[in-house]
Amino acid sequence: MIEGKVAKILSETEVVLNVGARDGVKSDMEFVIFAVGAPISDPDTGELLGSLETVKGRVKVYYVMERMARARTLAYKVTTEPSYLAAFRIGAGTLGETVETRQRKLSVRKGDLDPTAEDTTVHVGDSVKSV
Repeated sequence: MIEGKVAKILSETEVVLNVGARDGVKSDMEFVIFAVGAPISDPDTGELLGSLETVKGRVKVYYVMERMARARTLAYKVTTEPSYLAAFRIGAGTLGETVETRQRKLSVRKGDLDPTAEDTTVHVGDSVKSV
């Protein structure tokens, strides 16, 4: 595993990592950008369990230099209409249905929610590691 940090943010889709060829980075490697939260303790024993990592994004390296690398967010496709309509509209493609997965919500007290757990804003200095 290669670990580093976001050295510069070039756009909403592109960052510079402070690791490069000398660290073993190669083109097409993927990294997660994450933040380490406050320590979490076991509610029964008080034992320190560690810190939660909040994933802020995932990027793929496309250009490697000696001490840094340029990386872009991963591309993805979104279907906003049934795939059979999309296939009909463009005259190509396969028929099928779009499946969306959703998570059931827990009933929780607002005071128990960690306000930092959902902060996914990427900052210079955020940690990265290869996946």
